[in-house]
Amino acid sequence: MEDLSLLETFGFRGEALPSIASVSRFTLETSDGSAPDGLRIVLEGGRVIEEQPVARVRGTTVRVEHLFANVPARRKFLKSVQTEYRHIVRTVNEAALSRLDVSFSLRHDQRHVLKLRGGRELRQRAAELFGSKALSGAVLLAAEVDDMRLRGVLGAPAASRRTSGAVHLFVNGRPVGHRGLSYALFTGYGELLPQGRYPFACLFLEVLSSEVDVNVHPAKREVRFSDEARVKDFLITGVREALGRELGTRNLYRDRRQGVGSGESGGGWPGVERRVTEGDLPWHHTGLFTGLVPEVKDAATSLFEVPEGIPDHDDTPDESAGGSRAVSDLSDEPLIWQVHDRYLIAPITGGIIVIDQHAAHERILYEDSLRHLTEAPAASQQLLFPRLLDLSVEQASVVKEFTFLLVKVGFDLKPFGGSTFALEAVPSYLEKVGNEEEVIFGIIDDLGEGREGTGSVLEKVAASVACRAAIKFGQRLDPEERRILIDRLFACEKPQVCPHGRPTHLILGLDELDRRFER
Repeated sequence: MEDLSLLETFGFRGEALPSIASVSRFTLETSDGSAPDGLRIVLEGGRVIEEQPVARVRGTTVRVEHLFANVPARRKFLKSVQTEYRHIVRTVNEAALSRLDVSFSLRHDQRHVLKLRGGRELRQRAAELFGSKALSGAVLLAAEVDDMRLRGVLGAPAASRRTSGAVHLFVNGRPVGHRGLSYALFTGYGELLPQGRYPFACLFLEVLSSEVDVNVHPAKREVRFSDEARVKDFLITGVREALGRELGTRNLYRDRRQGVGSGESGGGWPGVERRVTEGDLPWHHTGLFTGLVPEVKDAATSLFEVPEGIPDHDDTPDESAGGSRAVSDLSDEPLIWQVHDRYLIAPITGGIIVIDQHAAHERILYEDSLRHLTEAPAASQQLLFPRLLDLSVEQASVVKEFTFLLVKVGFDLKPFGGSTFALEAVPSYLEKVGNEEEVIFGIIDDLGEGREGTGSVLEKVAASVACRAAIKFGQRLDPEERRILIDRLFACEKPQVCPHGRPTHLILGLDELDRRFER
């Protein structure tokens, strides 16, 4: 019994091969190298139809064809060819990462999509699998303490994604999904990762076999540690030290607010100076608190102090550009304020309305995209210089599957050899120049992982495009953009919620405000 807790092999389900052979055309060739000939056996639907000697080198080859051909009821539950293909790619990726000494070859549609030589370094193997973009600026990790070892490669913060599909975790060479280890990885990155972003990472943790239980899940995808807190602390420290050493970011784990305004690099974000002064504030009025005693004036002024780290903005129209208008000219237009570059606030009949700018724009783009997918395609803007996208094999399969839909919403992607595609046009509403790659990579990740809900394919594409291309929190809008955003939101069929079901706005009536102020 003690030996069972010390097993380091992955084990083998003895019933797997006969089970597969019973629902396919199954060919097995094998030789142990002790004789000139090996054995070839062919089964169809579980029945042996051929058995004979075969000349071959030492090793085993298994070929499975016509899967579920004799079980049509089971076959109809298979997903699309591209979806099943992506499952195969993920399995091959995991095997290829864990065994750098082994060569791998993957063919699809009569062509090689992966051809990996054995004996590669982890960084080289990862670049071959996931593309050079994921490995740009990546950091190598190697740490050891007592009976634990950690090695791997950590993607640069700039290569982060909005989905967790680029996180690959291995325990004693076995690919696993573990919430605790994932949390430790994100904690190790700390403030380097914006909220809602996930890093690219391939991490290999080695612990004593007696300290980990791999039998928690039938597929061995989950593991349990005897001292999980110790393992997580080790991973957090290893990630932080590797990033701090390679990227020179040790001070980023301190409080960001330290040193802001000092112009020194000893705290906060290096090289960032606070340039906001009282006169620069868009809400500054010199006569607002005139005549108040100093104590009252200080208390009132503190309500309008700029938060630490907020950059200066000036909403004053540029007179030289012809944008100046007298205040009296605006008297008939509703005033719309943008708060913390996140929310819009405007007076309405009987109260005020607060609008989430990102959710509102999502709803607008979602309904626009649905119309383009079912009616006339969206207008595209040709790029002066096409952007080459170095995709992984899995990402390339997503593009191939959804190309005809991406064209309808304004993206033009052309094959450029292997897993590389040329982005030649983008939707005309993508006004932020240089953001096209981030948007299209985000859409590819969403569609590849099926994270946009359970609706139709068209709804998933529309929801992903809307989420990726919408105005973000922290994006400054000028008064005209605010007005247009509100007008377009309430021209939608369902302006109440974004595609994910979150509210786009809330209304505070005068009765509610009066109650809050005890009137």
